[in-house]
Amino acid sequence: MAAAKGMVEVRIDERQYAAALKRISRYEGRELQRRAQQAYIEGARLMVRPMRAAAPVGPTGNLRKSIKARENRRRVNEMAVATVGTTHRTAPHRYLV
Repeated sequence: MAAAKGMVEVRIDERQYAAALKRISRYEGRELQRRAQQAYIEGARLMVRPMRAAAPVGPTGNLRKSIKARENRRRVNEMAVATVGTTHRTAPHRYLV
């Protein structure tokens, strides 16, 4: 199946998926908000490698290196927030690419 233009096709094998579920299950028994935040971060970390692989490579490679999973600031009534993307410190030109 061909990916649509501008889309990235990501496949995760069963072994990696099982390992990720095992890592996420470590957080059982702690308070709900902390477990949820850790689960979101673990899920976001799964996407770092495919996003780095899809990023264009320039002469320095800074754009690819700057892709990270990170916690965002929570707003009122939000349990957990995590995103995957570039960081401004390493790749300030990220919006131009």
